[in-house]
Amino acid sequence: MNKIIMVDPGRNPPGITLTLESTSTILGIAISLSMLVGIAIKVITKFNEVNGSIRDLKEDLNTHTKALDQFKGLHSEVLVLDRKLDLHLQEYTNRKETVQFLIGQLDQKIDHNRKRWEEELAKVNSDIKAVENYLQSQTTFKVRS
Repeated sequence: MNKIIMVDPGRNPPGITLTLESTSTILGIAISLSMLVGIAIKVITKFNEVNGSIRDLKEDLNTHTKALDQFKGLHSEVLVLDRKLDLHLQEYTNRKETVQFLIGQLDQKIDHNRKRWEEELAKVNSDIKAVENYLQSQTTFKVRS
């Protein structure tokens, strides 16, 4: 028994038929998709870099803001210390002037007392001379020199 298989040449067999044209189209689509994926990856990478740069800038800005706040605090402390120093310097100047005034008064009192003592000493010396002269004239009293 001979078996004959008949094929209908007008009908395509079931399944996918790959032709050169369909293969090149599929490869073109695959290459285009891979290029689009590559471009998307590059764009996403750039966005991530920009996002990282923005985050770094925010951190730097926060750091500088904190440093500026610290500087402002130190500056206000320096101003307070400067005012205190000015007060101490004024107090020192006032005390210095007071001490100089008191020293001047003491110098005047010392000079006055010295002059008064010199006058009193001169009177005593003249009285002693007068007594010596009187004793020499009245008696045989001799003054040692």
